[in-house]
Amino acid sequence: MKIKLIIILLLAVLCFVSPLNSRYVSAEGTQITVAGTIRNTGAGWFVISDSVHVPLNITKIETKEDRIVVWHSVGAKNIHTFIVTPDETMTKEGYAVGVSGGTYYSNVYVYDKNHNLINPNDYKNAGGNIWIYALLSL
Repeated sequence: MKIKLIIILLLAVLCFVSPLNSRYVSAEGTQITVAGTIRNTGAGWFVISDSVHVPLNITKIETKEDRIVVWHSVGAKNIHTFIVTPDETMTKEGYAVGVSGGTYYSNVYVYDKNHNLINPNDYKNAGGNIWIYALLSL
């Protein structure tokens, strides 16, 4: 009986501090995950939210002439990592992306096959996505 209780307590603790949760406590303090997939099918960039794509802590997307602005649900004190990557469709077409991570929002930049910064609205493809992942401390 004691072993079962210990196992249940350990599992509860692991679920609470797991980096797979959107918010957890670590040695650095409370951390939050920002993650999602964005796409432009022709009407502008948006966060995909459907039966298989579930964004975490992304509140808004804005498109500027030179970047996509991804707004986070909370302000952060520290950025541990901020990663963006084009999916296989964008990569096959020669596009690359980069990010300037921020504590309230981040700027995602899109580059063509010649490494030139483009207006992100110039890329339209129902199958091309940008994957976003960040780990921030509150």
